[in-house]
Amino acid sequence: MDIRYKQQAATRLNPAEGLSIILGGRFTDFDYYYFVQAFSIGAVTRTTKRIRGEITPYDGIVYDLTLIHNVYASYTDIFQPQSTQDRNGELLPPVVGRNYEMGWKGNFGDGRLTASASLFRVERDNLGVGRYGLYRARHDQHRLSRRQGRADGRRRC
Repeated sequence: MDIRYKQQAATRLNPAEGLSIILGGRFTDFDYYYFVQAFSIGAVTRTTKRIRGEITPYDGIVYDLTLIHNVYASYTDIFQPQSTQDRNGELLPPVVGRNYEMGWKGNFGDGRLTASASLFRVERDNLGVGRYGLYRARHDQHRLSRRQGRADGRRRC
């Protein structure tokens, strides 16, 4: 069983007409209770994993090109506790990383139609990956390789 407590706060600043800056963060506490059974002797062990006071910031900027078109960019840290266990019954560490995004949004037909286009990059570490019913933490970085001209996923374990 996992219990997550999250609190978040944000503020929106308007330093100039048509320009907004968004600053915020999330505060997370995480409790996970799990049981591990040793089949050879039948013993059951209750284990508790606690994470306290993890702060994940986020920020963004929005610029209104016109009344119906705007462009934006944002950044956020990633912190995601996971309940996935490895072959020894130990919890994998939380998924951590960064998310970058930029894009365009537009409203048409008096707000009846919204269109958007965006580019983003996600970097994650400790992602649980299944293999034959077992899990292990994977460190994952996807980068655009200029020389190769394609996404190049690097994995370290």
